Formats: sequence, C-alpha cells, structure tokens
Amino acid sequence: MTGPSLRQHLEDAQSVACNLSGLLNAVAYLQGASECQHGQAALIYVAENMARDLNDRLDSLNIPTGEIQ
Repeated sequence: MTGPSLRQHLEDAQSVACNLSGLLNAVAYLQGASECQHGQAALIYVAENMARDLNDRLDSLNIPTGEIQ
C-alpha cells in the first residue's frame, strides 16, 4: 500500500493552513476586544502546534514523491 498522493498531501496541508488562518483571526479579534486573556493564550498554543504541523507537512523530506493523482 502506498502513502497519500502529492495532491492529497497538499490538500491536507492547505486545510491545516486554512484552519490556522481562522484561528489567528480569532486571536486577533480577542486581542482587539481586550478580552479573554487565558483564551488568547490557549488559542496561541493551539496555533503554534498547527504551525509546527504545517511546517512538518511542507518539509521536503515529508512530501510524497511521484505523480500528482
């Protein structure tokens, strides 16, 4: 059995990037409203983990080789 296709790999990375963008918008909103400091910290922690995951997905060593399917 082979791993995910390059297309699927990139779609997964795009999904993570989209979710990360939404999360950062939520943090920016909370910062602008000067509310929920603990919530901001929690969201930033989650965003850091998502950014690390995205970085790992886009690392050239982790990108599948072969044809785009």
